[in-house]
Amino acid sequence: MKMDIFDHFLPWTELRVNSIDTDQWRLLLSPVAAIKQDQSIPITNLMVLLHTKIYGQCSLKETVHRRVLVRWYQTYAQSIFNLPQLFSLLEGKKANVAKNKKYGFNLIGYDQGRLGLGEDLRSYARLLQQKGISFSIYHIGHLTDKLDFDFKMYYSTQLPYQYSLFFLNPIELQKFVQIFDGELSGFGTTIAVPPWELPKIPDSWFDHLNKFDFIWSISEFVQQAYLSSRGNKSKVEIANPIVIQKTQPHCYKVPRQSRPYTFLYIFDAASYLARKNPTGVINAFIKAFKSGKYDVRLILKVSNTNDSPEWNLVRHLATQDRRIKIIDDSYNEKEMSTLWLKTDCYVSLHRSEGFGRTIAEAVSLGLPVISTNWSGSIDIIGQDNPLNIDYNLVPVDAHQYPWSDEQFWAEPSIDDAADKMLWIVENHNSNDVAELVQNNTARFKTLFDINAKNRTLFNYFE
Repeated sequence: MKMDIFDHFLPWTELRVNSIDTDQWRLLLSPVAAIKQDQSIPITNLMVLLHTKIYGQCSLKETVHRRVLVRWYQTYAQSIFNLPQLFSLLEGKKANVAKNKKYGFNLIGYDQGRLGLGEDLRSYARLLQQKGISFSIYHIGHLTDKLDFDFKMYYSTQLPYQYSLFFLNPIELQKFVQIFDGELSGFGTTIAVPPWELPKIPDSWFDHLNKFDFIWSISEFVQQAYLSSRGNKSKVEIANPIVIQKTQPHCYKVPRQSRPYTFLYIFDAASYLARKNPTGVINAFIKAFKSGKYDVRLILKVSNTNDSPEWNLVRHLATQDRRIKIIDDSYNEKEMSTLWLKTDCYVSLHRSEGFGRTIAEAVSLGLPVISTNWSGSIDIIGQDNPLNIDYNLVPVDAHQYPWSDEQFWAEPSIDDAADKMLWIVENHNSNDVAELVQNNTARFKTLFDINAKNRTLFNYFE
């Protein structure tokens, strides 16, 4: 039985459902044989398959294990695998897509996901709420779904509005086009908002990207990547991301008192560690403060860790200095706010960013930022920012990132980063730092704040 159809979490369509024959569906929906069925609902083969897809195993020997499986299935599995949509199609209920579309926006993507694309969708939803513009959400599940974002009242598969914004990466967009058999007319005017982190767009992407009416790039860096490609350049517009301020500005921060001066770097280990470059941050911190003269610490807040050699190297490096702390627990918004308020400086030695949302969040909170002077993050803090880190452009190795052929990115200077980390500690109360923060904040409010006036989205308002 070929079950790779469950390897992604995109919408269920008739084409996707029909790739599995009726007998296979009947088997999947049947109760598991030879186990004790002692839970509120029967444990089916489908439940076991989905759990195994994510966790690699599914023990059913003990009552507690069966209880955990059923609870997971009734909550997270419903969201991650879009099961209500699947069961509706299996019952013969076709999606009733609206033909006479009203003015408004259909937001398509990971509304419950704890990842940048999920935050992009939620930010647009909040902006539309603020402006009183009608919108719906076409839910797509994700492994990081936490079910604590209350947008379910907007859920609809009917696509009732004229414009559809797709918050998916280029690979997921390709799969999306395939499961709809290349036909997106039911979505009205289609606008893809795909992130990308390298200076060239692979040619193989344009067969599906050209299915969309417009492509919104999330930074000038990404825009240039699209404009320098063979795609339809008239489709490409720049649309600055919306960054919601989630806690008080940093003037209300937790008093430092006796705690160390704190550097913070937030990253997703699943977004390719070579690109995020946490080892660069660690090495710069150790180099800057090897004398032990200053009371400092570095916090690495990471999600989606694994047992890869790359991540084990990061862990090993972090153990070389007791002032470095790794937090890999899943934090809710309140816990993240507390972490931000105990931070004095944000630092990122990324090799490339399509945008750099955590950098923008740091700026929104009045934190100084030390960051690589290349790629999408330049839109946030400007190319002439004195805390930008020098770099050399180097080829991307094949094992470091997908579609790396003939691509390049920045190799940030550890020495320069260390010098700037030391400088910010020695001058954190100076007028120079206050002016830097003030300039960053003004730029942020003009370009990325929810109240920013010049947004591409506004061109579509009636």
